[in-house]
Amino acid sequence: MGFSEHVRVWNDVMDEDLDEKSAPSLGGVFLLSEDSIYVNPEEFFKRTLLTREMVRALENIRDVLAGKGGSKVTLIQSLFGGGKTHTMLAIYHAVTSPRSLLMAEVADEGLKKDVEDLARDLESIASISRVVIDGKYESLAPTYVKPIEAGSYRVKTLWGSIAHRLGAFDLVREYDEKVLPPQIETVKKLLEKGPVLILVDELAHHIVSLKNSMDSGLRSYGDQLIRFLETLVDAVSNVERASLVISLPVDDRGSVEESYRDSQDIVLSIKRAVDRISARPILPVSPGELTNILKIRIFEHIDRSAARAEASGLDNTYRLQEFRELFGSEGERAAREAADTYPFHPEYIRVLMDIVDKHEGLQKTRDAIKITRKVVRSLIRSKAQAGMIMPFHIDPEESELRAILLSYGSYRGFEVALGEDLKKASEYTKPEIAGKILKSIFLMTFVYGGTVAKYTLYPDMHRVLVASYLPSDALRMGVSPKDYVDALEWLSKNLYYLVSDRGRYWFTQIKSPIKLVEEKARSIEDLEAEELVEEKAWKLLLKTSSEVISRRGARQQAAWDPGPFRVESSKVHRVLGPIEHDQREYVVVVALNPPAPQQIEDAIYRLPNHSERRYANTIYIAYPGSRDNYNIMIRNAKLLKACDEVSEDLESIYTDKDVLEVMEKKLNSYCYGENGVEGRLLISILDGIDGVAYPTYSERDNRKTFVEVAKGQQALTIIDGVVKALTNARPNKIYPKDEFSFEILNHLLSQLGIELSEGSVARKFTTLYGYFFENPRLPAISRDALVKAIKEGVRRLEIGVRKEGKIFFKKIYRCESRDKCSLPQAEEGSAPEDISEEDEILPWSLALKEQLEGLKSVVEKKEGDMIRRRWYEIYLSSEKKVLSVEEALKNLDLDMIKGLPIVEFLETIRVGVEISIDAPEIASPGEEISVSIFLTRVGEFSGEVSVEVLTGGSSVAKGKASLGPDKLSSKLELRFKAPEKPGDHTYEVEASGPSGEDMGRRPFKITVKPKAGEIVRGIPPRGARVEFIEISYDGETANLAPIYEVSKKLGSACVVKKAELNVSITEGDSKPVIKVEVESLPLSEFGDIVAKGIAQRFGLKLSGTKYTIKLVPRDEKYIETPEFNEEEKKRIENYIKYKLYEEG
Repeated sequence: MGFSEHVRVWNDVMDEDLDEKSAPSLGGVFLLSEDSIYVNPEEFFKRTLLTREMVRALENIRDVLAGKGGSKVTLIQSLFGGGKTHTMLAIYHAVTSPRSLLMAEVADEGLKKDVEDLARDLESIASISRVVIDGKYESLAPTYVKPIEAGSYRVKTLWGSIAHRLGAFDLVREYDEKVLPPQIETVKKLLEKGPVLILVDELAHHIVSLKNSMDSGLRSYGDQLIRFLETLVDAVSNVERASLVISLPVDDRGSVEESYRDSQDIVLSIKRAVDRISARPILPVSPGELTNILKIRIFEHIDRSAARAEASGLDNTYRLQEFRELFGSEGERAAREAADTYPFHPEYIRVLMDIVDKHEGLQKTRDAIKITRKVVRSLIRSKAQAGMIMPFHIDPEESELRAILLSYGSYRGFEVALGEDLKKASEYTKPEIAGKILKSIFLMTFVYGGTVAKYTLYPDMHRVLVASYLPSDALRMGVSPKDYVDALEWLSKNLYYLVSDRGRYWFTQIKSPIKLVEEKARSIEDLEAEELVEEKAWKLLLKTSSEVISRRGARQQAAWDPGPFRVESSKVHRVLGPIEHDQREYVVVVALNPPAPQQIEDAIYRLPNHSERRYANTIYIAYPGSRDNYNIMIRNAKLLKACDEVSEDLESIYTDKDVLEVMEKKLNSYCYGENGVEGRLLISILDGIDGVAYPTYSERDNRKTFVEVAKGQQALTIIDGVVKALTNARPNKIYPKDEFSFEILNHLLSQLGIELSEGSVARKFTTLYGYFFENPRLPAISRDALVKAIKEGVRRLEIGVRKEGKIFFKKIYRCESRDKCSLPQAEEGSAPEDISEEDEILPWSLALKEQLEGLKSVVEKKEGDMIRRRWYEIYLSSEKKVLSVEEALKNLDLDMIKGLPIVEFLETIRVGVEISIDAPEIASPGEEISVSIFLTRVGEFSGEVSVEVLTGGSSVAKGKASLGPDKLSSKLELRFKAPEKPGDHTYEVEASGPSGEDMGRRPFKITVKPKAGEIVRGIPPRGARVEFIEISYDGETANLAPIYEVSKKLGSACVVKKAELNVSITEGDSKPVIKVEVESLPLSEFGDIVAKGIAQRFGLKLSGTKYTIKLVPRDEKYIETPEFNEEEKKRIENYIKYKLYEEG
């Protein structure tokens, strides 16, 4: 919704014919020849702002006419259009129709009471004689050449006209006829009939016209008028109830209006005549009152709530954290003032004031009103949705406004400059924004003439944004303040006559170097430009645009990946043809001119001698997809060459040092760097070379051919764009980094009949890689990608690698012993660190066979009196046992071995014997046990070996055996009885030599199971099936450890069938007791009650515990006992009883 929805415009504003009458004449109103809005007192005051100066002037005149003293002479002084005549009219209407004063607006609320008093007082003054002199009307300012015909007499002079209007012509008849000024006494007699009000407007115009006349008599009359003015002033000052109001085109500093500069002496002599007595000077309008004058003269009604809402919207925008830096203090100022200036934006008022104040051909308030009438009328007729009236609405593209602004003197030169820059601005991607900014800067600066010396008067970025950005406009266009910043930057670099320096922006009439560059570019030949495009394209093959420009200090771009391409071998051709290249490397060939299909095919598959290329998958073509792309590159190249030429001549073009400095900056900004012509050329090459052709094979046509695709977006270099295009191709011609897998490799080669995993042939890596250079069916891949895929294949046990005679296939795990062996859940292969050209890639079955053959034998190495032994075994996970490699090869198929871990055992043993044991794991109490002990000769040992089985330091069995060169191993069968006590019992076999020397030890364990149905004290053996477990304790110290330990091991498997727990607590002198009884509660929850509810709550206050807890299986028929370590057993075995589960 625009401002027009919230205001009501005066009807006269919509009438173009009244624009020129926006400042009526005093004489025209007096003679009733002006429009009714000026002649009718009420209509006049409805459109009038009474300023403080005007009210004080009226009060002074009231006092004089009422005989209450005051300044008899009032001097209204301002330059052309400063409100002199309007003030005269206000005085005239106020005296003529005092009550109409109440229709006027006042500059501030404090004046309302004063105006009401004025209306009442003036109405009470009877019979005021009014005399109006207007120097532009002969009927009000006669001469002897053009007298007033008054029936029986003719009025020839100004003094005669005053006497005629007062009805006392006879007093001055003789003076009038002789054109001689009357004496003061005569003039006083004229005025004694008071009250008399004499209003004199445009007297300077009248006298200057007389003084410049060819008629000597009129020139003499002009001198007489100045003398009469002195007499009139003296007379008025000496007569009661007479008031003289006179206007002069002079400001308070004594400066004369521009149109009177050639007659300055005459004007100043008139002022001196008035200044002979103490005249009351008034300046009708101060600069701060222009806003209200415009609002009152243009609008009959303004919605104040809309004003507040629009101001709030501006404030919200300007104060947003993300935009605060953009608008700065200018935005804060505008937000503060917006409610008062609405529907005008504060910058509209500021810019308009600057224009009418500085423009040598405009008339201040008068032309401010005239311009604003045209602006408002245009906006309303076009139904513009502008939220406020902005500076750019003073649209210099509209003929009437352009005529007002640019038809005077030195400003005419801006017309061509503005026209060319408006046309140039339309090339910007957001032309509406560009136009608003351009017009705003122009309107803010053209009145200063565009000189560098006045740069401090020109707007900075903050003010430009405030003057051109309107939230409602931005919402409609879907843009943000940052878009305006971007547009401002583009305009300052690319427009011909908009310049910027030291953070300021302004318009100049001086032809900028950009214009010179564009003119010179038109004379550069295409061939020269193509040479430059070629030079830049070579650099862009492997460098980013930032790196190409970096000589000028541009920042470095992010790193990019050339993929499989050999950057050093890639090349640029102006016109595409057969390529002299047939090696195992991928290259990009850039064609600057768009190629025909046959040119592409010849370049990919043929050499210059017309023979076929062996490595048919190595040439990739990048080229412009259209002739337009090529033309843009050429055009930018011409501009850059022109930039260099203009840069060399700049000092001879701009001889003024300050202008040269500004234009040099503008040229450099436009031409060089990432955002200049140089950057645009590089981007046009990167973006313009948007087609990519690559080799492929047509199965339908059974021939080699090529495919064309669009180059990748946002390419950092030409090769980067090619890589992205081929990565996005379907099927992939290049696979994304880290995505080329063994699965893809195996699939691609299988389509060519090459089986890597399930085949029976080993292939060298160099042969494998060669397929990808030779066959257009295959993608382009780097060596690293192929190596990575092969390593992945080895890790997945799909293939193996033979490297310098060593097989890399299954991973080998090292274990300390068969009992201490931690193995992974899934098998994986072990690949070499790197793969060389001569390494061979083997199918998995071939690799596995060769690997196992190399692991069959046991390797021993003597180190002093020790033997270091290494051997390998296959671990059968499901059966938890191992097989030697040789046994595995005999008894298992390769598919099964492939999934089983290979374990390396490494041990260091002393020269002597190796002990191994075969003993039963479980026995009954008192049962006779037979243990097989195997002795193996190690090293060169010979002699008798004594063997003893011990438990708890006591010997339970002994035996002897002899070993030597003829007997490498021996077996002993030793028997002894199992202990009566159920549980785990540890034994140790000790071997000693002929002289009693220690030959080694080997432990083993036997679990003694209790008899069925027997209740046993202690920890059940690992794996024992138990019907119930009972935990009991009775002591003066707190001991909850048995509960914790059993709960930790069996919490999820057991239920507390019944528990009684008594806990004593020490609290000062008292000893309270907690009693807990539980039935059918999961052990884990009972453990929480003990740990959290009791132990954590009372801690060190616990002094004694007594409990009995019976545990039964939760879901099963029995409790399967987990393993308790020795420390755990020691802590709790005295408090545990259990009963074995009996089957059936």
